[in-house]
Amino acid sequence: MITFDGSRHKVYIDGALKVDQQTSFSGFLSCSSEIRLGNWWQLDMLPFKGKIDDVRWYNRALNQNEVTALFDNYVSPSSADFSYSQNICNPRTIQFTNISTNASSYSWEFGNNTFNTGSANPTVTYSNYGTYNVKL
Repeated sequence: MITFDGSRHKVYIDGALKVDQQTSFSGFLSCSSEIRLGNWWQLDMLPFKGKIDDVRWYNRALNQNEVTALFDNYVSPSSADFSYSQNICNPRTIQFTNISTNASSYSWEFGNNTFNTGSANPTVTYSNYGTYNVKL
C-alpha cells in the first residue's frame, strides 16, 4: 500500500511500514506524472515482479490506524519459487517433490499453462523443449 499526504510518501507491505520519505512536491499535479501501477516512474522502468492482489484509490492519505485495520489478521502466504530447466526433446513426464513443511494447501504453476491445486507432489507432462518456470 502506498499513501501520499501532500508531503510524504509511505509504503506499506502487508500492513508494515517499509518506507517513509519526504517528497519534493506537494501534490499530484506538481509531480507532473501519470498514474502508474507496477513501476515507479517513466524514467525508471524497473517493472514490479510479483502479484498485486488488491487496488484501492482513496481521495486522501490513510493514517496508521486505518492501514492497520485494513491488514488486521493478515497472514502472508508462504511460497517457494524456483526455476526448473530440462532439455526436453520428446514428451516427458516429470514428478515434482515438495519438501516444504506445514503447508495447508498447494497451488502449482508449471510454466506451460498447466496448473495443479491440492497435490503436494504432482506430475506434469512437458511436450516441448524449453525452460519452464515452476511456482509453488
